[in-house]
Amino acid sequence: MKRLIAILLAVVMILTLSACSSGTRSETVTASPEASTDTVEGTDEDWQNPVMNFIGNYDNGGTVILVEAEGADGAKFTVEEPLTDTEKNTFTFSGSIDLDTLRVTYSNSTKTVQALDTQGVIVDERVEYTDGAGMIIFHEDGTLDWQDENEAERFTGNQTFSFVYPN
Repeated sequence: MKRLIAILLAVVMILTLSACSSGTRSETVTASPEASTDTVEGTDEDWQNPVMNFIGNYDNGGTVILVEAEGADGAKFTVEEPLTDTEKNTFTFSGSIDLDTLRVTYSNSTKTVQALDTQGVIVDERVEYTDGAGMIIFHEDGTLDWQDENEAERFTGNQTFSFVYPN
């Protein structure tokens, strides 16, 4: 009886492992100088959102910007700016990327001021505005600049901040 159970367990494990390995495989491919430059035809559904090249957390030593892809060419941003141990600003906005300039302009920013308890849990929040406007500019070196028209005065005339994507 013990042998039968052991054999059944072994068969189940083999089937489980073979089922797990039958999924799709991902590979990294580096193009060589001899790589083909043929045009590949396809539909819009065949292409990935170009923002996928820039998604992740960008940090300037305090403020953090989370970049996410949204739809075919859109980007969604969440900016968390700590003010004190018990207060932070959160900005959320989205827009489409211009592939020629690598810019995302927006006019739908919501700024929320949040009160935090000693563990960092939000205990109160108020929406300060919902019509913020500005721009995110991505750079090839892994940085981005955030320019927000509504917050320019607060930043003593300089409204551009660089964020470095962590390696």
